[in-house]
Amino acid sequence: PSPAITEADAVRMALARPAVTELVDGNIDAARGDAVEAGLWSNPLLSYSREQVLDGGAAGADDYVTLSQEFDLGGRRALRGRAGRKRVHAAEHEGAWTRAGIAAEARRQFHDALHATGRVRAAEAWLARVDEAAKVVGQRTAAGDTSAYDHRRLLRERASAEAKYREESAALEVARARLAGVLGILDPSGLVVAGALLPDGPPPEADVLLERVAQRPDVKALAAEAVAAGLERRAASRGWVPDLTLLGGMKTTQVGDDRGWGFVAGISMPLPVASHGQGEAARASGRARLAVGRRDLLLSEAMGETFGLQAQGIGLSEAARVFRRDAVEPSEDLARTAEAAYRAGEVGVLELLDAWRSVLDASLQVLDLEVSARRARIELDRTVGEDAR
Repeated sequence: PSPAITEADAVRMALARPAVTELVDGNIDAARGDAVEAGLWSNPLLSYSREQVLDGGAAGADDYVTLSQEFDLGGRRALRGRAGRKRVHAAEHEGAWTRAGIAAEARRQFHDALHATGRVRAAEAWLARVDEAAKVVGQRTAAGDTSAYDHRRLLRERASAEAKYREESAALEVARARLAGVLGILDPSGLVVAGALLPDGPPPEADVLLERVAQRPDVKALAAEAVAAGLERRAASRGWVPDLTLLGGMKTTQVGDDRGWGFVAGISMPLPVASHGQGEAARASGRARLAVGRRDLLLSEAMGETFGLQAQGIGLSEAARVFRRDAVEPSEDLARTAEAAYRAGEVGVLELLDAWRSVLDASLQVLDLEVSARRARIELDRTVGEDAR
């Protein structure tokens, strides 16, 4: 059989998929490309032109070869380059948040599979008990030591136990398939999970959790986006400073067989009368305000959710521990007492089946409580960005 995987194995395998790397690194590389382009000088322009004059039998021609370069006098290129680098940081934070979401999903699917495994084991134990009792009672019925009713009632219970076992086994196959999809495994049939459903220890204190919320990668990404937009607004606000274009080159003039040459020099700049970056500045200012607003709303919602998830996780964990102590263990003791009493003829088969059913119900209920506590912890970790660390 395949070795069992742990929660840490599941997270590692989920994050190691090539598609995750392509998704995260592709976005960062695109942002880096935009940053490089924003900070580059404009290319120099090399041009050639020829002017020809026909005057009777004499022909004249002027040839021009020039090189021109545009210069950013307002420092807009440097500011846009800095904005691009800030967006690279934002893309890196977004990548970290994407990975954190994938890790959280891997943890959820892992514990769902672990929960389904526990339910199968509980149903299997119930079936094994009923099956063994049905065989023993069948032998005793054939020997005339017990009533045929007990045997028929046990056979009826065995059918119910087998149906429950098949139901839980089917649910386990679904959970395995979903986990395999997150891990990038094509064949989930041999996937085995091992670990504890109940979280190990209480969550951190509220002040620690709130500090972690403020350091979430998606919060940092929005902060970086706001800074980038602010830099672009500054660059646009310098639109009143025109770009300067310098031109230099050589000119040759030919008239008949005579040729002369000289130089060409020029300077040009646009006059920012109608358009001086006011539209671009307004757009950049709007993007900065949008990023700040989204960040503040995100923080507010995450902080409120943190308190609820913390209380929910603590309450469910405690409920699971108390229920295991006060219901599961006593149910096991009650079942052993009922088995002994049935063998001694002190109770009937209905009392025995009721004791076994109480064990099954308690086992399934405590598993449900434990997985609910684990889901609350996973959601809390996701909310405070724990999986991004």
